[in-house]
Amino acid sequence: QTCTTSTAQRWRITDAAVDEVTYTVYREANPTADQLDAYARIDAAVGAAVDRYNARTDISKHLRVFYNPGVPTAEANIDGRMSFGADRRYMVEGTALHEMGHTMGIGISRGYDAKCINGAWTGTNATALLQTWDGTGARLNCNGSHIWPYGLNYSNEFSELAFERNVDITEAMISDGM
Repeated sequence: QTCTTSTAQRWRITDAAVDEVTYTVYREANPTADQLDAYARIDAAVGAAVDRYNARTDISKHLRVFYNPGVPTAEANIDGRMSFGADRRYMVEGTALHEMGHTMGIGISRGYDAKCINGAWTGTNATALLQTWDGTGARLNCNGSHIWPYGLNYSNEFSELAFERNVDITEAMISDGM
């Protein structure tokens, strides 16, 4: 905890282990060469994404991560399950961040459905944050399953800045009630 010595004292927990995103990559007992390669790539991608979430947010979630060659790209659900298919192009941090957004509720939670109205996010926190970056009048677009900008829906959207903003906008959407 941190003491600010203010007369209106507030305590803030500074132990990063209190609220963290964690993950487990599930592996076969006797993996093939393909599986070993996939596990290494997936672990690196998800590890980088989790590190980014933990550095920027106080979100708590455990992710269960799988390699499933039958998945065309990657997929995730609200329960924290993420699966990556055989295509190595999707075994990268940007895809992991995008899928983590789904585990947090983007596109698949009642809170998301309640705030995504007529193609626009109506939550005030995420909207205000977006407008600090993109100007007054900027709109967080949404549909039945995705957000943009900063939704990391395609690899041409991937950049360090977009990764940071994706995490920040997801946290703001959660504070909006997603």
